[in-house]
Amino acid sequence: MSGGAEPTLFVTGATGLVGSHAAALFRERGWNVRAFVRPDADLRFLEELDCEFVLGDLLQPETLRGAGRDCDAILHAAALVAAPAGWEAYRRVNVEGTSLVLAECVRSGCPRFLHVSSVAVYGPPGAHPALPLDEEAAVDLPLEPRAHYERSKRMAESVVRRTSETGWTILRPAVVMGERDRNFTPRIAALADHRLLPTVGRGDNSLPIVYAGNVAEACWLALTRPEALGRVYNITEDGELTQRQLLSEAAPEGAVILPLPRRALEACVAGLERVAPGGPDAPAPLLSPRRVWFAGRPNPFQCARIRDELGWRPALPALEGWRRALAWHRRVAASRA
Repeated sequence: MSGGAEPTLFVTGATGLVGSHAAALFRERGWNVRAFVRPDADLRFLEELDCEFVLGDLLQPETLRGAGRDCDAILHAAALVAAPAGWEAYRRVNVEGTSLVLAECVRSGCPRFLHVSSVAVYGPPGAHPALPLDEEAAVDLPLEPRAHYERSKRMAESVVRRTSETGWTILRPAVVMGERDRNFTPRIAALADHRLLPTVGRGDNSLPIVYAGNVAEACWLALTRPEALGRVYNITEDGELTQRQLLSEAAPEGAVILPLPRRALEACVAGLERVAPGGPDAPAPLLSPRRVWFAGRPNPFQCARIRDELGWRPALPALEGWRRALAWHRRVAASRA
C-alpha cells in the first residue's frame, strides 16, 4: 500500500458501467479513486463519490503520463464495446489503449494491474468441443470477419499476458448490465416496448448476463488478493436470468411472448451475415450469428475458479440486478422526456 492515509485506485472507463460500479465500491471501502475521464464526460456520479480526476483520452498518450503515480492498483475498464465502427477504431481503443495504460502502470511502479476483458475472447461457444467453457478453453478459434470487439479483446489480453513488470489479473465478464448501462439495457428496453416479444426458442434458457455490482466485487477481490496475481477469471454466473424474464421485466403489461424456431433463426442470420454489404473493416451487424446463439441457448460459461480461489459470491441475484438496471434506465428516459 502507498504511504498515504488511503490506498489509491486509478480507473479508466470510470464513467462507464463496470468502472463506475468499481469506483463506488472502492470508495465505500476506504480507497481513494483517481478516475481517468474525457473532458466532456458526465462526472456527476463520480463527483458524488468525491473521486479525483485526470482529464485525458486513451488516444492521446501524453494525457496518461503520470496518471498512475503513487497508485496501489490500476483498473483498466475503458473499452469500445458495441460502437458502429470498423476494425481500426476497435484496435486503437481496445488494443493500443490497453498497451498505453499498462505502460503507465509499469512506468509509475504500480504493483497491481487489472484488465477487464470479456468472455467474447472464446469466440463462438458452439465451435468448442465441449461446454460449459472455463478459463482453460481455447481463445484462438476462428472469428467472424467483422467480430471486431472479440478480436480486439483477444489482442488486448495478449498485451497484458506478455508483461512481466507488474502483477496482472484478467477478468472475463459475460454481458454486463446495471445502473448507468447505456448499451445493453436501452437496447433490450427498446425491443421489449411492444405487445409482441419474440424469443429465440422457448425463452426458458438462462442467459450469460451479470450485474455490474457483482463484477465490481470481482474487481475488488482481483486487486486485493495475492492469489489473483497472474490469473484469469470468468465472471458469468450470478443467478438465473432467462430470456423470458429479461423481456417480461422490460415489457409493458399485457405483452405476449412469441417463441421463434431457434435453428431456423440461426440459419437465417448466418445467411444474412454471408451476403451483408461491406468488408471485414465494416461495422459489425446488430444481429449476428453469435448474438442469436447466445440468446437462444443456456449460459455456456462457468466461473468456479473465482468462487474457489477468491471466494467471490454475488451480492445481488441477476434478476434483481436487471430490475435495478431497468429502473435506472426508465428514470433517465423520463428525465429527458
